[in-house]
Amino acid sequence: TAVEIRLSSSPEVAQIKIQDHGPGIPPEQQKVIFERFARAVSSRNISGLGLGLFICEQIMDAHGGSIKVESQLKFGSAFIVTLPRS
Repeated sequence: TAVEIRLSSSPEVAQIKIQDHGPGIPPEQQKVIFERFARAVSSRNISGLGLGLFICEQIMDAHGGSIKVESQLKFGSAFIVTLPRS
């Protein structure tokens, strides 16, 4: 699956959007994927501990930024990272 990365900025913030065109994340999973050890898919399908997005969110919080997900089943997912420029 191809991944697109876009960078945009304003005087106040910089934003990075990482978009894929995979299967998407179900709405009920989108609410929990930033929690520690949370996984959107079975560990039989994809390896990992379920810590990556949790750690990303902690880093964004520490820098005054944020990370969010936008996803639609069968159309992929986008993770948007927003950081203050100051």
